[in-house]
Amino acid sequence: MFGRRKNLYIADTPKKRRRFRGLKITFILLGSIIILSTIFAFFFRQNLLNWAIEKAKNKAKNYHATLAVGSATISGLANVEITDVSLVPDNADTLLYIGKASTGLRLWKLITGNIMFSHLQLDQGFVKLVRYDSTRSNYSNFTKQKDSDELESNSKISLAQKGYKIIKNVLGQIPGKIEVGDFTISYTRGENKYYIKADGLKLDDEMVKCNIDISTPVSNKKLEESKVESSPDIQRLKVEGLFDPDNMTGDVNIKSRDFNMMYIPLAQEKMGLKLGAKELNLKLNEVSYHNGELILKTFAEMKDIVINHSRLANNDVKIAVGSGDLHVMVGEDYITLDSSSTFKLNKINVHPYFRYQRSPVIDYDLKLTTDRMAANDFFNSLPDGMFESLSGIDAEGFLTYRMDCHLCDTSPWDVSFNSDMQKENFKIRRYGKAYLPMINGEFVYTTYEYGNPKKILVGPDNPDYTNLENVSEYLKNAVLTTEDPAFFGHRGFIVESIRQSIAQNYVYKRFVRGGSTISMQLVKNIYLSRQKTLSRKMEEMLLVWMIENLGIVGKQRMYEVYMNIIEWGPGVYGVGEASRFYFEKLPSQLNLQEAIFMASIIPHPKWFASSFNDTTQMLKKHYKGYYSQISGLMVARKLINPEDTTGLEPNVVLRGPAKTLLRKTIPISDSTELYDNPPLLMDEIKYRDY
Repeated sequence: MFGRRKNLYIADTPKKRRRFRGLKITFILLGSIIILSTIFAFFFRQNLLNWAIEKAKNKAKNYHATLAVGSATISGLANVEITDVSLVPDNADTLLYIGKASTGLRLWKLITGNIMFSHLQLDQGFVKLVRYDSTRSNYSNFTKQKDSDELESNSKISLAQKGYKIIKNVLGQIPGKIEVGDFTISYTRGENKYYIKADGLKLDDEMVKCNIDISTPVSNKKLEESKVESSPDIQRLKVEGLFDPDNMTGDVNIKSRDFNMMYIPLAQEKMGLKLGAKELNLKLNEVSYHNGELILKTFAEMKDIVINHSRLANNDVKIAVGSGDLHVMVGEDYITLDSSSTFKLNKINVHPYFRYQRSPVIDYDLKLTTDRMAANDFFNSLPDGMFESLSGIDAEGFLTYRMDCHLCDTSPWDVSFNSDMQKENFKIRRYGKAYLPMINGEFVYTTYEYGNPKKILVGPDNPDYTNLENVSEYLKNAVLTTEDPAFFGHRGFIVESIRQSIAQNYVYKRFVRGGSTISMQLVKNIYLSRQKTLSRKMEEMLLVWMIENLGIVGKQRMYEVYMNIIEWGPGVYGVGEASRFYFEKLPSQLNLQEAIFMASIIPHPKWFASSFNDTTQMLKKHYKGYYSQISGLMVARKLINPEDTTGLEPNVVLRGPAKTLLRKTIPISDSTELYDNPPLLMDEIKYRDY
């Protein structure tokens, strides 16, 4: 047996030797080619450099620009000194200028006609962007949209491939060693000029250090509109950290050299947004491409954040620490923000998940989940300037929030939405600025008439105050039908209403409708300001959740207060005053016709007169369909009997002071009158039929 194995070994030896000899010859040939190519590149490196420069000049001509190079010499293996480089678009200002630069070229890239640097030393230079008007600039030739055929072909390219190519091209062009003395990027539009000036930029052995000056002048007009203090004209920043362009990783810290706040350039003028921080940390942890998927892992942290925008809040919003640890995956037809990502707002940790799918149909998935957190950590982490009514609150227990939403572009009306704040042994030991149990007793409600405060006593000492049992059942049920049919069954929010709002807003590509409940209207009116901001809306939702889920106020009491404080006409507040204003009746005496009319004017109480025809002083024609639909819904919900609707017509006759406010003008037809403002569109009533 051993002899047979030996013979097999001997028989295989010549074959192995021949294979080894073939590999040896192959390596010798490849080595020879490399050596000869290197020798060729070395002796003809100046010619290769000139060839690459000519190639770049010809490419510039394709963009209707002229690339000029004063001198370009190469020494050593691939060390280049270049002077007076300029890129000038036709009939426009110089876009790029480099006074003097010394660099090392990557020789193998030069052979292919591409200029890539191994190191770079730059003493003087600038990039100057000039916007002449809405259509002309000195850079527009380089940013023109590609033709439709090319765009169509690019749309079929994998999102992962496209993204990785862009990142690789950008970071791959950065030399491993850089030293810049003075380089400025400026942008001029009209009389305003903005610039970013880098001085003392050094990148060596992955260590990066730089001083940056940013000029961000803001026009007086924008300052007047924003009503906030401007960010400084010049920001002096210091950048330090690590950056490895080859491995595409970095860890950079940015601070003000003057120990001042840092602000995002142009944000205040372009968007009316003031966003600043005292310190910014940026990390690029991973950029990789495997099996057709691009993976990005980044981290950003801002400290002592200040945000101001008119739609967010009327004052500065302040956050001690905010950060985002993002894990993004990009495939051929999708972009995903993985749930392992974390957004941190002081002590609140939120784990987001988002997925955009573009094929075979456009599809969106969004999920938000917070860590289980102590209730006081949650309240103490809310940004200053956004939740003033909760200032000083003290609570115990734990809170967790979960939300998920899914929408398909081809069937937006089937959008799914769920939102839930879970509480665990949650109690309020001390209320904040807003004492929520206040509405259980007599209190003073302050409203505003054209900016002037008007105080209304809510309680028995007010002669117009009406207990709920003394309000006509017709009116109570008509208001519930039009404003919040599920009021006595929900806990402050109607998921179906929010779901329909998302769908409708997506279809019309703008904010068309919201999903306010009676609970939300009540909280907004009693506890919060009249600001129409995101801050106030979020505060409203949190207060509603607390009132409804902690049983602070009963539903009957909430509805009674609501009926006694809402505006029913110009300067008319509460159901007691309103029934007398329109009909010279007590609220208990209102019939179905009158009840449906009063419910219809709640969305636009100051415009009630526009509901009447100027010549007949009767309700306009479209109210016939409105009465039919509202009464039909009331019958379907068994709030009234079918016989109650017999002979029901919108024949409302005003008998109170409201009659004197009806307009008396030249007759205008119902179909063309400018103030023809129906209380609810038919499809809106359908969506509110939860």
